[in-house]
Amino acid sequence: MERGLGRRTLALCRVILGIIFLLFGEYKVVTPQFAHGGMQGWVQGFIDHSAYPFFKPVLQNFVMPHAVILGYFVGVAELMLGFSLVLGMFVGLSSIFGFIYMGLLALSTGYQADWPLWRYFGANLEHFCPALLFIIFRATHAGRTWGIDSFLARRYSSKKFLF
Repeated sequence: MERGLGRRTLALCRVILGIIFLLFGEYKVVTPQFAHGGMQGWVQGFIDHSAYPFFKPVLQNFVMPHAVILGYFVGVAELMLGFSLVLGMFVGLSSIFGFIYMGLLALSTGYQADWPLWRYFGANLEHFCPALLFIIFRATHAGRTWGIDSFLARRYSSKKFLF
């Protein structure tokens, strides 16, 4: 495959994933329903049905008591992640946070006590696939194609860890 075509394809995937995160974050920030009830409903469902047993105390003792502020935080974080990916700015750094976020969602949604091992992976595809993309974006400096990271890397070459 032509090297430039691979980079442009990766940039397109980055932008599309960014748009998805913008859509998810927008409704959480613009409308109060998610932070004021929606987040609590989702988290309670995770606790009751799908969170890994070792992760349930985190959801019960930290997330639920702070669900309103965390609801807004999640929305803002998704918006920031979306803008970062769409603009190609600080993609390496945001990919680390995106990977962690996908991991937390996988811990919240992918467990059933009586499932065979293969079903755990199937239940978490919606989190594994973006997590893998975040690894690829970080490893390949995906923000340098069609992104602001290209300019930032030239200007601040001594701080490559951000790009």
